This record gives sequence, structure tokens and C-alpha cells, in this order.
Amino acid sequence: RTISMRLLLITNLYPPQELGGYGRCMADFAWGLQERGHSLQVITSDAPYLGPSSSGPSAEPVDRRLRLKGSFQGGIHHLQEPSTRAAVDANNIALLTHWLSEGPWDGILLGNLDLLGTEILSPLLASGLPLLHHIGFVTPPYPPEQMPPHPHDVHGGNPPGFVLIFTRLKRNRLSDTEKGTDTGTDT
Repeated sequence: RTISMRLLLITNLYPPQELGGYGRCMADFAWGLQERGHSLQVITSDAPYLGPSSSGPSAEPVDRRLRLKGSFQGGIHHLQEPSTRAAVDANNIALLTHWLSEGPWDGILLGNLDLLGTEILSPLLASGLPLLHHIGFVTPPYPPEQMPPHPHDVHGGNPPGFVLIFTRLKRNRLSDTEKGTDTGTDT
């Protein structure tokens, strides 16, 4: 018995707008999950200087209304004005709160937080949904004091590990075949 999940995927940049491997990795996760019958809603920013925006590379729906606290154009440039940064945070939190209300969702996949900030974690953690943050760098992109209280982090660029940990959270709802561990017994 296979049960599909409804997932939110949140990241700063998403193909076709990307700078390198992180966005591509998140799109690969989305593709793999869709191939297994799961549905996703991607929430990201729109960075026109990186090219045109559209749906995702696997035709997944993409909402590009998250705002960045800076720009990647010509390097990383952070917004400096505190009131402008606060307005960006308020926009992003409102958008995420809207999408969370469009549930029911089975989980949240979180990608790159660069220029989004840890401020977006509050509504995500408050939702009570399983939240997995794929950290594509050697160290988390935030100071230790901002780390969520019960993180489910996956370090490095290993898509099977990321998906495996997420399916473990929902293992009672997935078939052994879908988990990739057809053991012949019910786990």
C-alpha cells in the first residue's frame, strides 16, 4: 500500500533560477518524490537577474513570492536597513503562514536559507509538521543559538539520505517498496 504525501519545499533559489548545486539538488529531491507519487508545492524567491522564472524543471508548481534580504547579483549583497529587513521577514512569514493554512501537509523540506534568514523558521516549527533541513554546506548556515530545538538535519549533498530520513518519519504511512527496503515484514 502506497500513500502519497503533500509536501512544502522551501528554499531561497529554485531552477531555472539557480547559482549552482543547492537549487539543483532541491529540484532533484522534488523530481524523485514526484516520481514516487508525492505532490509538492515549492516556495522560493524570484531573482530575474538569474534568468526567467517558471514552474519547476519537473513541472512542479512554484510560488516565487518569497523575498530575499539582499541579492546574489555580482556576489552576495545583504540588505542593511533594519526596517527593510523586517519588512522582508514579515512578507515571508505571511506567505508561509498562508501556504501552511492551505494544508493538510505531511511535511516540510527546507533548503538554502541564505538571504532568507532563520526568521522564517518560526511559523514552520509552530506548524508541528515534520521539518527536514537539507544543509548543503559543511556547517549549518546559522549560528548555534539559532538552531531549531529538535532539528532533523541532513548534511551534505546526499539525496537518498535526505529522502530516507523523511520517509522514516512517515514510515507507518509508506510501503516497504516505497521506502526502498522491501524486507517482507511490516516495520
